[in-house]
Amino acid sequence: MDVVECLKEGKIALLKTDTIWGLSCDATDCDAVDAIYELKKRDFSKPFILLMSDIDMLLRYCDAPDGFEVVRGVSMILRSKPGAELCRKVVKGGKVCARIPDSPFIARIIRDLGNPIVSTSANYSGEQSPASISQVPEEMKRAACCVQDNPDNFNSSSIPSTIVDYTSVPPKIMRKGKYIEKIKLD
Repeated sequence: MDVVECLKEGKIALLKTDTIWGLSCDATDCDAVDAIYELKKRDFSKPFILLMSDIDMLLRYCDAPDGFEVVRGVSMILRSKPGAELCRKVVKGGKVCARIPDSPFIARIIRDLGNPIVSTSANYSGEQSPASISQVPEEMKRAACCVQDNPDNFNSSSIPSTIVDYTSVPPKIMRKGKYIEKIKLD
């Protein structure tokens, strides 16, 4: 099944993102978001990263602080726009963690869907992130309506994204990961 069709039908896709192998769904589909929480055995209080196709989509769902600069591939904690049509479980305390992927292929999937997608490592909560499809649990492979490798594999890695909290003053790094060297917080 085509990835976009799978996501439009409210199902879970298994994707090689610009970082690691992950589980994805339409971030506006609460049933699909719940299904990923259950599959991962993840506590509902732990939010997921949302992938956005581009800066326009990011600004449709998030408020950006003054002087904010997007670094593709870096996950950013931002304030959610009031009224943003996202599943409530992906918005925690009025904030979302969003990333514009450093992969034209993944960005195109999101753009074709027309909504942000959830992106979370394809593992059980607390376990190591899968660097290869062979490390993804069989239960997760079976639960996915499609498995899609990333033709932009020159951007892929087995390192999760760096996360920067832009809602704190000054902004702070919450997780060091891929592209940490691109972060300038001074």
